[in-house]
Amino acid sequence: MKTYAIKLVDRGEGVEYEDDAGAFHFNVEFSGGEWIVYLPCTKGEHFSPHELTEAETERILPKLENFLRRRGWRAMFGRRYPVRFEREVVSPELVERRQRAQEYWRRESHGSSSK
Repeated sequence: MKTYAIKLVDRGEGVEYEDDAGAFHFNVEFSGGEWIVYLPCTKGEHFSPHELTEAETERILPKLENFLRRRGWRAMFGRRYPVRFEREVVSPELVERRQRAQEYWRRESHGSSSK
């Protein structure tokens, strides 16, 4: 049986899901008594942008929804809260910065393995 872990990170502004396939990072927002999970997520230790596959969507999103539904802002427990998944609006500048960061981490990872 596969195991997984989910936790709130960044003071409740992100959710990390980790299983045998790796770590997936989602930006989240709690607004008006509702959780909003922004897609696409990032994946791995270098937070590379990642579009979920159909299998990943079926495996991960229901677990995230169940996890968040039971948590209010700042991980307070109590009533259940609705969860909505939304596409994040990403500016071209942010896409470019993310690509440069990805290239940097690829170079760093490659360089550190040859030391």
